[in-house]
Amino acid sequence: MATKSPKIAKRKNGTTPSPRAKKRRSVVLNFINLNAKYTLGEKFKKDFMKVLEKDHSPFPHWQLRNIVDNSSNIVEVIEEELQNFGEWKRKENDLYSLYQTVDFKALSASQYPALYSFRRSFCEEVRKWLEGITGIELTDIDCNGSCYARADSLLPHNDLIDTRRFAFVYYLTGADWDCKVDGGASWHRVAEIISDSPRLSINGWFHSKRRLNAKMPEVEQIPKFVPSKKRKLSNVLNGEYLTKKSKNSVQKTFADNSELNLNDFLLPEVHRNVFEELSTSEASFEIVGPPNKRHIARLNSSEVGNLENVASLTKAMKSTTLVKLMSDLTGVNLNGAKSSLKVSRVDKGSYWVLGDEDATASSADGYCLDVHIFVGFGEWNEEAGGELIYIAEDEEEELLRVTPSENSAAVVFREPGVMYFLKLVNNFATFPYFLFTLTYYDVNVVDS
Repeated sequence: MATKSPKIAKRKNGTTPSPRAKKRRSVVLNFINLNAKYTLGEKFKKDFMKVLEKDHSPFPHWQLRNIVDNSSNIVEVIEEELQNFGEWKRKENDLYSLYQTVDFKALSASQYPALYSFRRSFCEEVRKWLEGITGIELTDIDCNGSCYARADSLLPHNDLIDTRRFAFVYYLTGADWDCKVDGGASWHRVAEIISDSPRLSINGWFHSKRRLNAKMPEVEQIPKFVPSKKRKLSNVLNGEYLTKKSKNSVQKTFADNSELNLNDFLLPEVHRNVFEELSTSEASFEIVGPPNKRHIARLNSSEVGNLENVASLTKAMKSTTLVKLMSDLTGVNLNGAKSSLKVSRVDKGSYWVLGDEDATASSADGYCLDVHIFVGFGEWNEEAGGELIYIAEDEEEELLRVTPSENSAAVVFREPGVMYFLKLVNNFATFPYFLFTLTYYDVNVVDS
């Protein structure tokens, strides 16, 4: 059925008037002003500059409470707009997990007038104010909203990047905010949120003309060796994996996926004895940093000889016999390949992250085979973090996520430029696990 055209009234002279355009509300932008107590007076300026001139733990910073003049209740309007923001994006990688908005530069003044005004004020008034105090010419700002929900966090990191000069965080937390459970103060990290109250803020950077050359951190040095001794594996490993039938079956699975998981990998009594030995040897571990790269407890190699069951397992893992077994299980030629072995205790707060230096090292290492043996009891909570996550250089999508599993071995073949990180273990974890990681480097790959 055809739809009828709307009837339009005619003027007395027979002419037809133009349809009236819909009325639009004008956009009201309230300019956001600084609190009057933060002025360019000489005393305030001198006090402000003292922070830059002295060592100020943990780094030069200022806390400016009630920096925005809230006589018009603009702060509540800003908070309401951010709470009702319609396009929060989930951001998650080795360094952080949170919800984030786009840069406020992209916001529509008609849709988000208060947030638009906030950025304009910081870009104009606050930028000039900061220039006047510090004498540093500033060019532009980044500005976006962040929301950390339960179990979200931001790990310590290095932000000396490009033209960044001053970071800022404008908190929109309530009066009942609790430092102990709501992420703590932002000393260049946001601790894990362990309450159900979201942590809301606006944050960003003031930029200057100075351009920084990023210093690449050193890659953790794990000693490498070439396996040279034979060991009897039947005293350590599940005999099922030593049979020809199992080797052929496992190799077919590995050929399709370049990774596999071997359940019940160690003999039950070996697994139990190693776990009990490590669980009662806390002093044998040391925390390895720096915090902007990792926080993980590693077994001191000098202590292995004092741990009978651990020593027996590590000797088997360093043997030529295991080289032969892993070659049979995967079809990868490991003869002559250099290896490394590290033993870690993975518990609440454990993590390691990746950087450009790790990508460079991975490319230099060539094709690698990783063997991760998980020692621990109980089913791991999927929300607890603690997974090993494989990614490729310059890619955001993960290639593989290895979840801890009681007495299992994850075997992964990776190409140059592929790396893995340990996702932060959060408060959903109720027990630790121990991780033996054996890596074979620069293995021979024959194109079929």
